[in-house]
Amino acid sequence: MTKEFFALTDIRNPGKKQAAMLLLTDPTGRIVLQLRDENKPIRFPGHWSLFGGAIETGETPLDAARRELEEETGLAPAQKMFQPLAVTLASETGRELMYVYHLNLVITPADIQLYEGAGFGFMLEEQFSQLKLVPWQQPVFNYFFSNRNF
Repeated sequence: MTKEFFALTDIRNPGKKQAAMLLLTDPTGRIVLQLRDENKPIRFPGHWSLFGGAIETGETPLDAARRELEEETGLAPAQKMFQPLAVTLASETGRELMYVYHLNLVITPADIQLYEGAGFGFMLEEQFSQLKLVPWQQPVFNYFFSNRNF
């Protein structure tokens, strides 16, 4: 049976944009986050964020998640590694529908080639209270931390 996305918010009446995001963990439970650029015209510059981005015309959320991960980190895991985690509407981005996948990969910082963003970090749950996070992503992390059976 295929796992489905858990709706974190009322996802009815989304805006036109959709995105695929990745909650990437290593076997020790650390979450790999991207530090968003400060000097680009992007939403939430200088915030810590999941990797990911817009779903392009003709792409499925999974296609977009795989493409974005490779474009941003150089990582290209097998399709079966992408597990649906959650879906939510980001009101801060015009009710953009956000699909979040979980991947648990055996990786180290040396495995990541950062092609987008100002940096990245392997974060422990206890560090999250001190991070400046993209606001709509906090419920995703709360859901993940309270349901660690992924």
